Amino acid sequence: MKVWKGILAVVLAAAMAVGGYTLGSKMEQKNITAAIPKQSLETDAPPAPQTVQIEKTDAGVTQETWSKLDESAFSAEGINGTVTLSTSAGTYEGEIMWDDGQQWALEVSDGNGGYYTLVDEYINNGSVYFEILETADGSRVINAYIISGAGVTLRQYSYANGAFAQNTLYDSGAVNRLYSSVPMYQ
Repeated sequence: MKVWKGILAVVLAAAMAVGGYTLGSKMEQKNITAAIPKQSLETDAPPAPQTVQIEKTDAGVTQETWSKLDESAFSAEGINGTVTLSTSAGTYEGEIMWDDGQQWALEVSDGNGGYYTLVDEYINNGSVYFEILETADGSRVINAYIISGAGVTLRQYSYANGAFAQNTLYDSGAVNRLYSSVPMYQ
């Protein structure tokens, strides 16, 4: 009886091995590209940046209860104004009362009552930073760094013909930020 069980086990193992080999060979012959990612980092170029036009409005988006974090003069051909970064987090006794997320606004005032709202977004577990740069050709641009717990976006704004053009230079997509040396607002 033990001999028959041993022989049966060997035959069953051999049958399974032959079946697995046969199935594997058939799958190798078929085109199974459905499991391959649609975009390859080596062969596919990243999507081209899209330009968004930001027109002047008569009022900004910030409210009286918002906290102003930073501002700087900004001038470019045709505009001489101020860039202001604000957040909906209120201030109490000189300290900003941060929540897990708040509304952020980066606006350019043209000095004549007009506003260009470059950023108007709710950012969860993150911040917005900006810098003003002079490029090699002498033009001025504004870079906005939008950092959240789920990603990083770098946008560049250039002024021409009465409007700002927004170009996204980098977008990390959905990520889980584990650490950043970028200082947080206090």
